[in-house]
Amino acid sequence: MTGKPITEVVKVGRRGELALSRRVRAAMALNEGDELVLSVEDDQLVLRRKARRFHEYLDTLTPKATS
Repeated sequence: MTGKPITEVVKVGRRGELALSRRVRAAMALNEGDELVLSVEDDQLVLRRKARRFHEYLDTLTPKATS
């Protein structure tokens, strides 16, 4: 995703489901059936698109340098 960050409040459903808004799905180009990886980092839930290739997966594990 590029551009302005999106922050929204979502509720946890009865079966633990989270519903992503149309705006979030469009920004991430998500479609029904797409897979995401959920990580718990301290007190945060982080959703990332599931890597389509192994090298993309490795890139998600390496912290990016900021300048």
